[in-house]
Amino acid sequence: MLTVRQLLDYLTGLPDETPVVVNVNAGDWYLRVEDLNVTTAQDATGDPVEALRVTELGTAADPGLSFAYLGTYQRLARCWALTMTGDDPAGTTAEAEQIIATDLLDPPRSCVATWFGLLGEMRLARGEPAAAVRSAGEKARELSTARGAHLFARRAETFLAGLG
Repeated sequence: MLTVRQLLDYLTGLPDETPVVVNVNAGDWYLRVEDLNVTTAQDATGDPVEALRVTELGTAADPGLSFAYLGTYQRLARCWALTMTGDDPAGTTAEAEQIIATDLLDPPRSCVATWFGLLGEMRLARGEPAAAVRSAGEKARELSTARGAHLFARRAETFLAGLG
């Protein structure tokens, strides 16, 4: 069994004309954002440099956003990683806000509260006041509660409690 990182490293090293067949279960191949683990079932464990590497591969494979569900999360993770590495934090935070508003809220999609929490982290990274970060976390909690996403509401509460 290979980790996703091992598979990507292997595939990246092959010549472009090498034919490969990869059978992937849609439930296993996705960009999962939770503590910003960018993976398919495993792991870039909150590492913005690794998140950039993985999301650049994903967005290059689907530049037109044909796979909107998967591509949305890849683009959000890319915004997070760019903000955390200091590459245009104001612009990438604004881009993440727009993606969340446009693609995650109506109808509500998975990880809305997580992304509001990460948006709060992005705002902190770019030096926004704690009140703005708290506001994003509270919005995530309220939205999740109103829509019955109790797991995400609890995650937002945990995030808010961590702000002190």
